[in-house]
Amino acid sequence: AHFKQPTTDKSAADLKVLFDKAPDAESKAVALWACAGGKKKEAGSWIVELVRAGKLAEFPHSLAACVSDLRLVECRDEMAKAFFGATGESEKRFQLYSLLELCTKADEKLVLRLFDKLDVEEARPVAEWFTTNASPAAIERCHRLVGGKFEEHWHLTFALAAMGDERVVEWAVELSKKATENKWMAYYTFAHSPRPEAETLIRGVIRQGTQEALISLVQGFDDSRIPKRLTFLREIARLPKKSPKLVYWLHRILEPIG
Repeated sequence: AHFKQPTTDKSAADLKVLFDKAPDAESKAVALWACAGGKKKEAGSWIVELVRAGKLAEFPHSLAACVSDLRLVECRDEMAKAFFGATGESEKRFQLYSLLELCTKADEKLVLRLFDKLDVEEARPVAEWFTTNASPAAIERCHRLVGGKFEEHWHLTFALAAMGDERVVEWAVELSKKATENKWMAYYTFAHSPRPEAETLIRGVIRQGTQEALISLVQGFDDSRIPKRLTFLREIARLPKKSPKLVYWLHRILEPIG
């Protein structure tokens, strides 16, 4: 029985045989999941054939996983067509992530079109894609979705910061002056922004040494991509006055870096 079960240990050729002989769609999907999970590169041509034969409609999750995990960029157009035609929320979300895995900076126009099918909550992965492929058009699309509600839609706010948007930094400066439980969002915004004024603001926070502000800044650096992220973290680590909570977060973020 074991030899008839699709597993990640099996070769791509064996998984194709099991797929072809499977008695139903559910069993076929298991073979596809095994192919994706095992990253069977040699299955590429077979998976491309399935996609071009229109099988994404039949296997919207498992086949999309194969395409993205095997990085089959030749299937990008078919994945885009499937995404724009998707009706189910789960199907749309899964195919969105798979499509974004295949897109490069050269596909900016296609990725911008994805915003048209998404609301402000659904657009988060697209906004995050643009944090490493920033464009003025993407910044404007995100602003349109956020509608000035930076605190409410903070995921897109931080993405805007990472894209180098000026307006969101200006908003964060004003927020940092207020007595509000959401002040942490201001420091996260500084931590994600590559703008020179954000660097000045970060150095000001470090110089002032307010513990809660430093903690929020350090937490913001956790998934920040700014070039001086590590420099700032080490500067904070060298401060003579650090609360136990600040020490904890510094250790948590710096330890994996070494």
